[in-house]
Amino acid sequence: AYQSLEKEKDRVAEWIYSNLQTNERTPMAYGNLLWRFGPDYVKGLEPSVLKSSQENTRLNGVYILGMGNKYHKSIVDLTINVLRRDPSAKVKAEAIHSLNALRAADDFTVIIPYLDSKDAMVRKAAVQFFWSYPQEEVIKALRQMLETEENTTIREWIEKAISKYERYKDFQSD
Repeated sequence: AYQSLEKEKDRVAEWIYSNLQTNERTPMAYGNLLWRFGPDYVKGLEPSVLKSSQENTRLNGVYILGMGNKYHKSIVDLTINVLRRDPSAKVKAEAIHSLNALRAADDFTVIIPYLDSKDAMVRKAAVQFFWSYPQEEVIKALRQMLETEENTTIREWIEKAISKYERYKDFQSD
């Protein structure tokens, strides 16, 4: 099956899409298979999976995007597009987690507006991104968030991010 799927990029994404719809397997199993083919095949999740009318299918697709665990410009760009367009807070949060996993530190400005999201899940994902990738431009916003954030879990992540930023800054000045 692997060798026959390897020949047609479009068929791989369709196969995964249909299996996400009908099987109980986790998206991790399909993501691992898809990433074995490479980023060009992963891009095939667009449009069928990433524009599905089913939130769970889009969520699984965005999760799969992040499974590459290293920067691939085309996959980062696709993930950013999903983040910007998808109406679901769950999908947005997962897109931010995927950008984190894809090591998209240079694309951090895309994440900044989500620090102000009305949805706690999205705010938390954005703060966690900046915990992973401290950015001088964001530290002021994190400190302001710390003063106003009511969600204790997010407050803890903000404190962790600020603390990591301070250690990062100290390390850079040595």
